[in-house]
Amino acid sequence: MEALELDLNMITLTLAKDGFVIVSEVLNDSELATYRALADSVLLADRANYPGSEKDVGFLDGKDPNVLKILNNPPLREVLVRFLGDPPVFVNAWVRVALPSSLGAPWHQDLQREFWPTAINLAIYLDDVTNDNGPTLVVPGTHTLPHPEFDTRLQPRERRVLGRAGTAALFYATVWHRGSANRTPSPRRALFVYYRDKDAVRIRRPPDPAAGQGQVLGMPGPLPPQWVEKEEDG
Repeated sequence: MEALELDLNMITLTLAKDGFVIVSEVLNDSELATYRALADSVLLADRANYPGSEKDVGFLDGKDPNVLKILNNPPLREVLVRFLGDPPVFVNAWVRVALPSSLGAPWHQDLQREFWPTAINLAIYLDDVTNDNGPTLVVPGTHTLPHPEFDTRLQPRERRVLGRAGTAALFYATVWHRGSANRTPSPRRALFVYYRDKDAVRIRRPPDPAAGQGQVLGMPGPLPPQWVEKEEDG
C-alpha cells in the first residue's frame, strides 16, 4: 500500500477508516540513527504470543529514562493525540526482527486490544521494507471485527505495509495483521511502540481462538450457500 505524505487530516481519516495508516519517511537521518541504536541495544530473547512464533522479539525497558525520553516524544505524536488525548500514554515497546529464516506469522490481533478506547501501535521502520523481506500484511477495516482464525490464508483486500527506512505506520490493536515470510538473506528490523488514552480502562479480553476457530472473511462474490438463510417451507 502506498504511503501518505505528512497530511494530518488525511492520516487521521485513513487510520479511523482502515485501522492502520502508513506515513513515508517521517524520520530524518539523525532520528533514524537514534532509533536504530536503541533497537540494536535490545537482546532478542522473546517470542510473540501467537502459534509458531520465533525468538525474534526483544522488549525495551520502559523504566529506562533514556528510553522514555525518546518514546514520550514519538513520530506522528499529533495523530496519536487526536485519537488518544494529550499526552498519549506509553504502554510498552519492543523490537522485532524478520529473520532470514522466518516463515511469517498467522493472522492475529494484538494483546493490547484489552484497552478501551483501543490502544494504537506505532511501527518505526529501521530498514527498508520490501515485498520480499517479510513485510506486515494487514486487512483494512478489520479493526471493528473480533479475532481472526490463526492461519495464513489469503484475505480479501489484504495489503502489504511497505516503506523505506524512516517510514512510520500506525495500527489499531484490533486490526487483522500478520508478518509474511522473509525471502532474503538479510534480517529486517522494526520498532513497535504502543500508546493508550490516559483514561483508558481495561476490558475483559476474550481468549485467543482455539485451532480452527476465530473469524473468517468470505471472498468477494456471491455468498456461500451455508451463509444464505433458507426460507421456511410453507
